[in-house]
Amino acid sequence: MKLKIIPLVVVAIALSGCVTTRPPMTDQQIANVNDAALCSLSNTENDIRIDAEIMSRKLDCDPAALVCSAKGLKKGTSKYTQCKKEKAAENNLQAQKRANPAFGYCYDSGFETGSQAMATCMAAWSDREQKAKPSYTSCSAKGNSIHCATY
Repeated sequence: MKLKIIPLVVVAIALSGCVTTRPPMTDQQIANVNDAALCSLSNTENDIRIDAEIMSRKLDCDPAALVCSAKGLKKGTSKYTQCKKEKAAENNLQAQKRANPAFGYCYDSGFETGSQAMATCMAAWSDREQKAKPSYTSCSAKGNSIHCATY
């Protein structure tokens, strides 16, 4: 019985060396991280010092806000507000295009969002894509008859 347990323990000890954990960041490292990285860390690390640093910098971790801040625009100015609005709209558009390839194709082709022409384009794109999918036929013979199904 002991012989079976020993190899298992040896394997468990050997594998435990494969798991590495990163040591926690120091206060100085947290203070030196750029705004975008700090916001990203707040999503992956459970450390109240990171949240405190975000609050002390008065950071808006919205992706659009980070882009505008990186451009040197100051929060509260009209240029910052306009930048944030435009970047948010751009991010939403990109998300729509990823979620719906027909929309992306038609939008990039110049059709106006919400127009009848856009709807027609999207329907045509969907039909074309459906027809482009390969079809498969499976047949089986039973006695003197053959039955085929296409899918």
